[in-house]
Amino acid sequence: MKANKCWGRNKSLVACGRRGEWRLFCEDHKYQWLVALLFFIFTVVAGSASIYSVFSPDPVAHDQSSSLSNKVSGDSSSSPIKESENVPGFNNVEKQLNRAKIEGLEYTQASSSTFVAKLFVKSSLEEVIYGGDALFAFTSVTPVKSINEEYVFEAGKCRFIGKGKEFYIDRGYSRIDIKLINCVDDSRNSFGIDAEQLGLHRIGYLSMAGKPGNPNVRFIADGNIHTLETNINYLINMDVPITSLPKNGKSFERW
Repeated sequence: MKANKCWGRNKSLVACGRRGEWRLFCEDHKYQWLVALLFFIFTVVAGSASIYSVFSPDPVAHDQSSSLSNKVSGDSSSSPIKESENVPGFNNVEKQLNRAKIEGLEYTQASSSTFVAKLFVKSSLEEVIYGGDALFAFTSVTPVKSINEEYVFEAGKCRFIGKGKEFYIDRGYSRIDIKLINCVDDSRNSFGIDAEQLGLHRIGYLSMAGKPGNPNVRFIADGNIHTLETNINYLINMDVPITSLPKNGKSFERW
């Protein structure tokens, strides 16, 4: 096999450059393609398509209120905006991002450990069975704030990459680990946490919005695959509260 160059970077952001029998990243940096995917989805094509197809509405729309969301916002009437409602955007992904910002107007209390979030990029959970990568991207609905920093990232300013860990088709639920969080401020400065760079297998997990602490996430059939619903909100649970969000670069655009 041809000796290929590793495109990964070490913790000092110095290019690895090692050569060996791999495609893009060596064994030490094999998960950094997740960072590349995050950059590609979040800053370059921010919503032109999902991982497996053009982002399509779920077959069944659910108008579900979240008890935890209500607790965070203090508004018992808060609920996800239906996909059929008129939301600005050139495509379904952009509309989904805008839904998060609109719903976020109802939330004022920032958190460093739990965040209401909306799915905007999805993939097939069957990848978990076949040894592939079932990746999902979420955007924040509730404000995000680290413990040691004053800046508050409002709705839509933070995005997360989740990866399918378990998929139980007979039991009707899956489990999704959160691998990355990346936030952008009004000056386009980018901040984030990457589980792989910290030597962790995850930084948090996904749960249904009404069931904080429960890692079992239901799924739907979409054509010949199974995936997560888009017309409901989820809850992202950090394994430990975010003490700091290190700066990691500059975004091409404001979120």
